Amino acid sequence: MAWAEWAVGTGVADFAAEAYQHLVALTARDAAVRSGAGARDRVLAAAQEYAEEAGYWLARTGRHREAALALETGRAVGLTEALAAVSEGDPPDNGARYEDITAETGDGAIVYLAAAKAGGYALIVAARHDPQYINLPRLDRATVAALVGDVLPAQQPSTGIARMREIVPGRSRPTDPMAVALRKLFEDGLKNLVPGAGGRIVTLVPVGLLSLLPIHVVVPFPAVRYVPNARALGRCRAVTRELAGRDDTLLAVDVPGGHGAGPGGYLHHVARETAEVTRLWTGSPARPLHACTWAEFRAAADRHSVWHLACHGAAEPGSILDTRLYFADRHITLQELRRALRPGRRRLAVLSACQTNIIGSALPNEMVGLPSALIQIGFAGVIASAWAVDDLATTYLMAAFYRHWRREGTEPAVALGRAQRWLRGATWADLEALLPGVGPRDDAEYPYADPRYWAAFAYTGA
Repeated sequence: MAWAEWAVGTGVADFAAEAYQHLVALTARDAAVRSGAGARDRVLAAAQEYAEEAGYWLARTGRHREAALALETGRAVGLTEALAAVSEGDPPDNGARYEDITAETGDGAIVYLAAAKAGGYALIVAARHDPQYINLPRLDRATVAALVGDVLPAQQPSTGIARMREIVPGRSRPTDPMAVALRKLFEDGLKNLVPGAGGRIVTLVPVGLLSLLPIHVVVPFPAVRYVPNARALGRCRAVTRELAGRDDTLLAVDVPGGHGAGPGGYLHHVARETAEVTRLWTGSPARPLHACTWAEFRAAADRHSVWHLACHGAAEPGSILDTRLYFADRHITLQELRRALRPGRRRLAVLSACQTNIIGSALPNEMVGLPSALIQIGFAGVIASAWAVDDLATTYLMAAFYRHWRREGTEPAVALGRAQRWLRGATWADLEALLPGVGPRDDAEYPYADPRYWAAFAYTGA
């Protein structure tokens, strides 16, 4: 670290690139050989900014492949180690090759996004050629840190709706912190990604503090997914290949009034949501579990490859293992979920609840949260939300998603994007045609055009 500090102080980009490149490699190896989660986490906590700085200085010297490798190596070190140990039985060395990244670009580009001290940047990897480097000087670490501080959820469970206005340049000025942050991300750099990234599905790997923001809302690609890193995407794809040809089995549960979720938090539409999900299901017959208890869910979970949970959720970004899902008899923390759920090859988990896609703010590069926990136990993909979501809007969104995925055979990440675009432009006639007799009408022509209704959910994995 002293070497890196000296190198940056010289102002010579080559010196800083070399020092930080070594730091990232050493940190990944050091964390892999530590005994005990506490010792490993101390190493990773000390290294939170190394990957972003390494990528920045390497890119400044024109070494774009090595910059992408630095971000790949320094991202989700613990998860990469755990996935490799489960798959191969041997501890990995956490080394990555550029070929590991390009191997996962068959259906679209992988976009690494990072905010270093001196400025932000993107590295777009497509096919086997060198990454495209895009300088985002206005998205430096201090700027992104300020945005994150404004939008992280409160510690108490929320049963309301995130207040967001349409995020379109030149239109009404948003006042909600989340909308302000997303507008700034778009206008200060992310709009520049459009020419460089393409493909059927664009894969986002936000690094460092950018991991704490729902970037998918302001990158106008038809279909977007997140992954912890390219190697994790490869593991998720291996699960989909293993499950190919087998009938998926669905476990759909709803909990209208979660135990301890607070007053005024009754979810009036989740029972209709799970009823529609099971109606649209293809494959092995399924029936929803209404007012599901933790014991009922745990007893049934191992027998199913798709989980749909419509319930309350609450995130604790400052103490991420205390993030909660609310069942009828009790709430379950992320810490308890990690201990209780058995590993197994499964296709998809849909967390149709508030704040289920929020990760820990202490170690953002480690992606500790519900999606990574489910990927670690064997899921190929996870759908989860970035803020408090509206009960009725989510019912429409999920019905549209399952229609695209199960009835039309669309890949899940693409199906989610199509469902979100549909809900954004749906009229009352469209909504009534999908789910007759569900919601009250108002005077709006497009009642769910506002991003707060459709944009919270994101896809992680394959």
